[in-house]
Amino acid sequence: MAASEIRKEHHFWDWKNQDHLGCRDYLLVADNNLYFEGVVQPHKFGEVKELLSSGGPQPVQERVAAESRKKLGRAYFSRVIPFNNVRSVEYVPLLTSHLVHIRYTDDKDKEQKLTLKVPADDDFAQNIFDELRTEIAPKSAVANEQASKWASIRGPVFSLIFGGGWLLLAAVGATTDERVWQEKVFFLHAIVGWLIRFLGPVWLTIIAVVWIGASAWLLRSRLKNPPTKQVWRVN
Repeated sequence: MAASEIRKEHHFWDWKNQDHLGCRDYLLVADNNLYFEGVVQPHKFGEVKELLSSGGPQPVQERVAAESRKKLGRAYFSRVIPFNNVRSVEYVPLLTSHLVHIRYTDDKDKEQKLTLKVPADDDFAQNIFDELRTEIAPKSAVANEQASKWASIRGPVFSLIFGGGWLLLAAVGATTDERVWQEKVFFLHAIVGWLIRFLGPVWLTIIAVVWIGASAWLLRSRLKNPPTKQVWRVN
């Protein structure tokens, strides 16, 4: 993944949304504004790219507003952040994803935070962090700071509870009659039924114990040594 320039004065990034299969998030830098939209369906994403690649020198915000009234009756972007409202940007490289926190003030002068959650497969998030600094605050120095405890441990905590813990519950459920789960109508019950049918209680228990052990080890490691984040602030 790399920044693709819709036109020379635009910087446009898009990446897979990690929580919604098939959807994408994107960030556009243009006209001294940041434009962000998350959980974008594939067909909508194509419309946005087509819209941004068309038109003349008319500012992006004006073209998008005019086009959205005609096509969708609403704005394409869930967040529009003027450069002057940005207070700081943080880059936190976690194990499974990289985070870019954009802290800014809204119209009521209240501080808000926009978090970009990017897959940790290359320097994509670092590129966004560096590019925003170049565009918004090129004279600001980058400092290395320790990430917050929650930012450090939330991944292992969720993995421990919703990964290993869920598999352990499935293993307990596997000791009951498989048909009890198959007769349920909820998607979660269907998954449990599938696991029971193909793995059985013994393998489910083994996988759950290994998962819980790995998550606990990572949690302990993160508590002792939180990751270092990069930060730049607008002076």
